[in-house]
Amino acid sequence: MSYRGSGNVDSYVCDLSSLTDVGALAKTIAQHHPNLDVVINNAGVYSAVNPVTQDGLDVRFAVNTIAPYLLTQQLVSLLGPTGGRVINVSSAAQAPVNTEALAGKGQLSDGEAYAQSKLALTMWSRTMALSLKEDGPVIVAVNPASMLGSKMVKDAFGVAGGEISRSVLIFSVVPLCRMSLRRLLACILITMRADLALLILMHLMIRNPRKLSW
Repeated sequence: MSYRGSGNVDSYVCDLSSLTDVGALAKTIAQHHPNLDVVINNAGVYSAVNPVTQDGLDVRFAVNTIAPYLLTQQLVSLLGPTGGRVINVSSAAQAPVNTEALAGKGQLSDGEAYAQSKLALTMWSRTMALSLKEDGPVIVAVNPASMLGSKMVKDAFGVAGGEISRSVLIFSVVPLCRMSLRRLLACILITMRADLALLILMHLMIRNPRKLSW
């Protein structure tokens, strides 16, 4: 791995489909790093030969939703209330969560499981952020862009996908509860990105429409 500047790069191997391994990873990180600046939960699974983990969970929920939740829960105290960040890589593909499937009691198609796991990730991001308030780090869920040229997209849809290195708009979900409608409209006018219209919809869902701040 090449990088600029001084310092060391430490790497750890973990099976994120195993809740035991996730707990062990959190302990190892805490032992070697008493303070963290950022936690980025980026791992994701769309399909697998065996979609059921050793814990009896759907692998999409295990890796995409539950593992980052457990990891963040156990590392959040190392981030501190000022300057710390938790960034959860979600997706534009989201669907209402089947709680039975989340608990490993039902089967879903690859697309259903993936979309539901990403909404569940976004939901716990917001819930954890609101519960910690000013006592914890900023927690956001982001959509890096759709159909990027990743291995997961190629395997799932059989297409090359878009250029990963291209500049993409990343929008956050959790801070919308603090963002004014005027600011969102300004973002649309400045960037001319139609997909920012989704931010307006989410903003209205999160905040009381009668108390919108302009």
